[in-house]
Amino acid sequence: MTNWYDRNCEHPYPSYDTADVIAKAGNISVDQVKKWFSNRRLRLGNTKNIKVIAKRRKRAHDDILATESLMSDCKRARSVDFLSGALQSE
Repeated sequence: MTNWYDRNCEHPYPSYDTADVIAKAGNISVDQVKKWFSNRRLRLGNTKNIKVIAKRRKRAHDDILATESLMSDCKRARSVDFLSGALQSE
């Protein structure tokens, strides 16, 4: 947990999935993982306002949506290129 915290000290709030993986690896509950991170942030004075957390999550979600959209656009473009190449070769 310390390693994950150190690598993510800018935003030391693991997602539920990350906490679940950590919990399984350490043979502890997700609640224990969440409490450990909470205590660690408090001890180090690295707490964030709930609005800051919400903004960061929204920005990350928006980035994921934008990436998915770009990937979809690229797939469509490749399909069009493939089809137009196939039609030209006929």
